[in-house]
Amino acid sequence: MRIKLSLLGLLTAATALAQTTYKPKLIQGLVKGYNQDITLKVSNPNQNYSATIHVEDQYEVTSVSKDSVIINYMVTKIDTQGSKAAEESANASFGLMLNKPLKASYNPDGSFRHLLNADELISGTSGNAKILAEQIFTDNAYAIKQKSSLMWMLMGRTISTGMTEDFLDENINMKREFTVSPDGRQVDVKIASNMSEEETKKFLKAMLEKAGEEVAGQSEEIFNTLKSMGMADINSIGAAHIYVGDDDWVKSGESTLKMKMMGNDMETTIKYTPKQ
Repeated sequence: MRIKLSLLGLLTAATALAQTTYKPKLIQGLVKGYNQDITLKVSNPNQNYSATIHVEDQYEVTSVSKDSVIINYMVTKIDTQGSKAAEESANASFGLMLNKPLKASYNPDGSFRHLLNADELISGTSGNAKILAEQIFTDNAYAIKQKSSLMWMLMGRTISTGMTEDFLDENINMKREFTVSPDGRQVDVKIASNMSEEETKKFLKAMLEKAGEEVAGQSEEIFNTLKSMGMADINSIGAAHIYVGDDDWVKSGESTLKMKMMGNDMETTIKYTPKQ
């Protein structure tokens, strides 16, 4: 009995060491700058292309009170090499915040609360940019985006080894599992998805509607055609490694995601490093 209790104590201690609460140091005036280097490769029966995207961004803590913190996020540079489609995608994703701060309120532990100047950013756009801005500058959309990002997925949370959870990445249902180093300074993440047929149908319909395609109402027929060609699946597998500083801000990170989506083979790598 004494041996069993000793083993139980060891297991409990090991579990305690393998979990960490990440609460970033938030001081008014603090500025954190980063580089994101993204590589995208896409291949399908009709074409193969690749692109690299370099993004420089920064976070600035502008206000700290007892119950809330305001952080401005801004993209300061975008450099894209490769296909025109990738350049347009990068400009759409990051260009809305190029030299325009996105102001957001956070809890003192670093967890997201809500956006503060979404209407201002949306009003400064037009055409397709405005449609995209209206989609991404909402509290719900931004919260979902943060939960999938290398920078913010840990913030304000207690992460333990073996912990699993579902999340959304570009409207695709994903699963991930965490492994935390004994000192809590490194978190490894296994990522996978295997969408059901019904989930894939909904994704296809939403994708067609988002693109403004007139055939969105025929999404069921389009799905069945893709299925008959063996091109209706959405599967992905990937991994991320996040390195956290002593101040609980992410110091650097990297991720790789390989995805098969409706006849396309895609591979995305992201490297996140501090700006010197």
